[in-house]
Amino acid sequence: MAQVKIYNSSSGGGGGGGTPVILADTGTGSSVRCGVSSSASGNYSFAVGKSTTASGNYSTISGGSCNVASGLISTISGGEKNLAQAIGGFIGGGECNNVCNTTSGCLAFGAVVVGGVGNNTTGGTWSLATCTFTVAPTICNAGLYSFVGGGFQNRATGQNAVIVGGKCSTASGQYTFLGGGANNSSSNSYSTIGGGKSNTASGQYSIVGGGQSNTASGNRSVVGGGFTNTASNSYAVIGGGRNSTSSNYASTVAGGRSNIASGSISSALGGCGNTASGDCSIIGGGQGNTASGLRATIGGGNNNLAQAIGGFVGGGTCNNVCNSTSGCLAYGAAVVGGVGNNTTGGTWNLATCTFSVAPTICNAGQYSFVGGGFQNRATGLSSTIGGGADNINSGIGSFIGAGCCNTLGGNCSFIGSGKLNKMIYIFTGGAGANNYNDVINGGLSNCISVNLNAGCSGGGYEGGQVIGGGQANCIVNTGSGVYLDNYGYNTIGGGHNIRILGSCYNTISGGTNNAICGFAQSSTVVGGVGNTINGSNSVIGGNANTSSGYSNTIFGEGNIIGVFNCSAIIGANITADRCCTLHINNLSIKSIPTSAAGLPSGSVWKNGNVLNIV
Repeated sequence: MAQVKIYNSSSGGGGGGGTPVILADTGTGSSVRCGVSSSASGNYSFAVGKSTTASGNYSTISGGSCNVASGLISTISGGEKNLAQAIGGFIGGGECNNVCNTTSGCLAFGAVVVGGVGNNTTGGTWSLATCTFTVAPTICNAGLYSFVGGGFQNRATGQNAVIVGGKCSTASGQYTFLGGGANNSSSNSYSTIGGGKSNTASGQYSIVGGGQSNTASGNRSVVGGGFTNTASNSYAVIGGGRNSTSSNYASTVAGGRSNIASGSISSALGGCGNTASGDCSIIGGGQGNTASGLRATIGGGNNNLAQAIGGFVGGGTCNNVCNSTSGCLAYGAAVVGGVGNNTTGGTWNLATCTFSVAPTICNAGQYSFVGGGFQNRATGLSSTIGGGADNINSGIGSFIGAGCCNTLGGNCSFIGSGKLNKMIYIFTGGAGANNYNDVINGGLSNCISVNLNAGCSGGGYEGGQVIGGGQANCIVNTGSGVYLDNYGYNTIGGGHNIRILGSCYNTISGGTNNAICGFAQSSTVVGGVGNTINGSNSVIGGNANTSSGYSNTIFGEGNIIGVFNCSAIIGANITADRCCTLHINNLSIKSIPTSAAGLPSGSVWKNGNVLNIV
C-alpha cells in the first residue's frame, strides 16, 4: 500500500515538498508523528507526541510523552508515562496513570482515568520537587468499566467502580463510588464514600459520607461522618460524632462521642459514653447511660440504667429501673429524674455532684414510678413516689407523694409527705389481707403497723387505717390465736404520741398521749391529753381519763370507768361504781316540770322544793 505523508507546510516547497510530519507506521493503516521516537504498531493506530507507543489495534495517543496505548481501541489524550492496556481503555492525561489488567485487557474493558498522578498504581516514591516518581509505583488492575476522575494514586479496581478524585483511595467493590478524600476504601458492591480520610465502606450498599477513620462494614449501613465511628451490622447508622459504634441490625447512633447502639433497632442519639444494648432501646443523650432492657428508654442525664423491659429514665444521675433476676420483673418501671432513685447506700458528694462511693441498685417494681428526688425506691408492683428523699414504697398500687425517709409496705395505700412515716405489714403462717387502703397524710414519725399470723381466725386484715398528721402517732394491729372479724378502719386525726392498739373502727381526733388499746372497736377519743380506752363503743374527751368497759362515755379529767359498761362520767376525778349509770360531781337541773301529768315513768318533777320521780 502506498505510504501517505503529511507535510509541514512551513518547511518550504509546496505541492508535496518539505519535511513530512505524519507517516504511516508498521501497523496496518497506522499513523505516527515522525522524528519524536513514537510508534504506531497496532493496526489502524495513531500516535503523536514524544516517545509514545500505540501498539493496540485501533489505539490512539493524541499527545504527551512516553505514553503507551497497548489495548484494543484504547485512547490516551496526553500527559506522561500513562499506560492504557485495557480494551477500550481511556486516559485523558496526567502522569503515570494506568488502565490495565495483568491477566487480560478484557478484564479492564472500558476503564477510564481522566487525569491526575499515579492512578491505578500503589507504592513507589513521588518527588514533589521534580514532580516525578523517583521509584516507580506498582500497577494495579483497573476494574471493568471503572472510572477515576483524577487525584493521586487512586485505585478503581472494582467493576463499574468510580473515584472522582482525592488521594490514595481504593474502590474495589462492584458499582462502588468514592467522591474524594484520602486513603479511603470502598470495597463491597454498591458501597459509597463521599470523602474524608481513611474511611472504609466494606458492607454491601454501605455508605460513609465523610470524616476520618470511619467504617461502614454492615450491609446497607451508613456513617454520615465524624471520627473513628463504626456501623458494623445490616442497616446500622451513625450520623456523626466520634468513637461510636452501631453494631446490631438497624441500630442507630445519631452523634456524640463513644456511644454504642448494640441492640437490634436500638438508638443512641447523642451524648457521651451511652450504650443502647437492649433491642428497640433508645437513649436521647447525656453521659454514661445504659439502656439494656428490651424497649427501654433513657432521655438523658448521666450514669442512669434502664434494664427493665419497657423501662424509662427521663434524666438525672444514677437512676435505675432494673431487676437483678429478670428485666421482665421490672416491666414498665419509670424514673423521670432526680439522683440515685431505686438505689441505696453509697456516698454522695454534693460538691462534685457525684457518688464518690457507688450506691447499690435496688429492684424496681413492675409498672412502678418515681418522679424525682434523691434515692427514692419504688419496689412494689405499680408503686409510685412523686419525689422527696430516701422514701421506700414496696406496696402494690401504693403512693408516696414526697417528704423524707417515709416507708410504705402496704397495698393500695398512701403517704402524702412528711418525714419518717411508716407502714409496716407482717403476715406469717398463712395469715392474709383482703385490702390495705391505709393513709398517712403527713407529719413526723407516724406509723401504721400490722403483724398477724395464722392463729388469727376471722376476716383477716381489712385496712382503711388513716393518720392525718402530727408526730409519733401510731396504729398497731397485732394478733395471735384470737378471733377478730376485721382489723382496720382506725383513724388518728393528728396530735402527738397517739396510739390505737386495737382492731377496727376506732378514732382519735388529736391531742397528746391518747390511746385506744386492747381489742376495742368503734371507740373514740375526741381529744385532750393522756386519755385511754380499753373497750369498744366508748367515747372520751378531756384529760387523763380511762375507760375499760364497753359503751362508756367520759368527759372531764382524771375519771375512771373500770369493768363497768354503758356508764358515763362528766366531771373530774370520778371512779364509776356501777353499770348503766351517769356519774357527775354536781348536778344543776333547769326548767324541771312542776307536774307529773303526761310524764313517762321514771321522770323527775318538782313539787315545791321536793323532787319526785314518776
